[in-house]
Amino acid sequence: MEELGRNSTLSEQIGKLFSDSFTVIQEPGDPVVAANAEDASALAGFTVRLPANRADAPTLTVQGSAAFEFTVDRDRAQAILNDAGLGETQLPASLDGAPIAVSVPASVSAAYGGCPDPNAAPDEEGDTPIDNLTRNQIYNFLTMAGLYAINFLTIVMSALISADTLAGEIGSGTMQSLVTKPIRRVDVVLGKWLGFAGLLALYLLLMIGGVLTIVFALSSYSPPNIARGAPIVYLESLLVMTITLACSSAFSTLATGGIVFGLYGLAFIGGFVEQIGAVLKNQVAVNIGIISSLILPSESLLRRASYEMTSPLAQSFGFNAGPLIVVSIPSPAMIVYAALYLLTALAFAIRQFSRRDL
Repeated sequence: MEELGRNSTLSEQIGKLFSDSFTVIQEPGDPVVAANAEDASALAGFTVRLPANRADAPTLTVQGSAAFEFTVDRDRAQAILNDAGLGETQLPASLDGAPIAVSVPASVSAAYGGCPDPNAAPDEEGDTPIDNLTRNQIYNFLTMAGLYAINFLTIVMSALISADTLAGEIGSGTMQSLVTKPIRRVDVVLGKWLGFAGLLALYLLLMIGGVLTIVFALSSYSPPNIARGAPIVYLESLLVMTITLACSSAFSTLATGGIVFGLYGLAFIGGFVEQIGAVLKNQVAVNIGIISSLILPSESLLRRASYEMTSPLAQSFGFNAGPLIVVSIPSPAMIVYAALYLLTALAFAIRQFSRRDL
């Protein structure tokens, strides 16, 4: 509690563990070192009593009072308790949205030397809640690393399976024999798109399911919000596949591959520039990353998915715990933008292929 009063940033971070709504009512100010108990009493506003059996003089630090308030996010608070191995403690639904006001009075600490940290009561396996919480953060990091590798493989697969589908078949003469049949060109493009979309869905289902099954079998850990993060990864793969299909309708296979992987590389580098800019508070670098994500939003989708599947504890501090450090968190509006981007690319593919001279 003393540390809460001393550090307003820590107070804010702890408040954000349970809510996005946090307001500092009274700043605690900087701690003041008092020369003796009388000076400490005058600064703190109450009489300071010290152990009578200590002959050595303590270091007295006075911390002013502080106050803050926040509104409880019940789901987030419950998720943190679950991560700490305290899932048997169920918070009531009525707690959601409840206003909490915290007032930390002035305090005085007397340091007589090194003191051991208090140990929380261990569970049946000898682990404290802090042990469980720390272990789950490590499991979450490793799981996100595995999902990041799956995402990269899916992106490569999305580009490779569709790069040659129109351009290659036109070059080999296969497409000419196909379009002579009573079938519209738009149906050819949509049929290929649906086939590839189904293939990517099956691939992601097997790969993500395999990683999650292995992690759960070895550690009994399951990352949060898979149902929200996995569809975003799928949307990213559909986006890259659709852009590749659109390029294949207008360019050769080699040119299509160069364009798609060039755009993906631009988005990848721009994403890192944005995160570095956010850490260094360099708005120019952040803007560069945002522009690159508008050119191709694949990296923004990955970072949003990674953030969604990050543990609530890491989210409360404004970043994810995976291999991609997300400090500048992509907006949910980027998902809408990516979906519109996908539809535009698909419409371009249909129009370009319908008008192309075979």
